[in-house]
Amino acid sequence: MSTGKPTYWPTDPGKIPDLIDFFIIKNIPAQYLQIEESHDLNSDHTPIHLTLSENIIQKENNPVLVNRRTDWESFRQSLEEKINLMVPLRNEEQLEKLKNS
Repeated sequence: MSTGKPTYWPTDPGKIPDLIDFFIIKNIPAQYLQIEESHDLNSDHTPIHLTLSENIIQKENNPVLVNRRTDWESFRQSLEEKINLMVPLRNEEQLEKLKNS
């Protein structure tokens, strides 16, 4: 079990962040567990904390942008009707003019 986010942040630009912290659990329902990141910025490592509760931990649902009923064709048509892709934006003045209109 982990946050799913990297926990190691290498200073070498040739290396990529990696998830090196996780917990191995067995036969413990996820609703009794909570994982949190520690935001201590003093190192290249972001430790995580696991809370094990005897009561169910109420968690917020993650917001979602789409679901299985999303009508992608309707969305595409709406974008085509509302967005003018032929607007010339060659400099900051044109952008400001467009923003103020």
